Amino acid sequence: MHRHSHSGSLLGETPLPSGRTRPVAVPVRDRRAMSLKHKFGNLILSLAMSVLFFRWVRDSQSGMWVFSREILKDMKIESDGMAFSEEIKIEALVSPRVRFGEISIMYSSRLGEIKLNPWRDGFQNLAFLLKKRFLPSAFAA
Repeated sequence: MHRHSHSGSLLGETPLPSGRTRPVAVPVRDRRAMSLKHKFGNLILSLAMSVLFFRWVRDSQSGMWVFSREILKDMKIESDGMAFSEEIKIEALVSPRVRFGEISIMYSSRLGEIKLNPWRDGFQNLAFLLKKRFLPSAFAA
């Protein structure tokens, strides 16, 4: 087992100047934990998110995040499926009040039942990214 320590600057509890909220930290998984097919799909979806939202994202599909509860009130989250993780990241990326960062972590293969249907879920996530970018009114309450 590896233990990683991180500087308190990204995840620290100190208030931020200028009214900015606390940061969102998104782990970047160990690429060895994925099959070649999943690596390819993750690359395509991460590139799509990066291009569509003008910010480099190394792992758009990671379902792990760390953030302060106070930033949730400003997020417009509509997804409850596979795109939920992407939407959390997008909302953090587009908010001028949120600092966004990715941290590399050890992330091993999933144990137990795999719930992912790679082709169906991948195309649905890509469609979600396009809809979120070009049809934001579809997400208005």
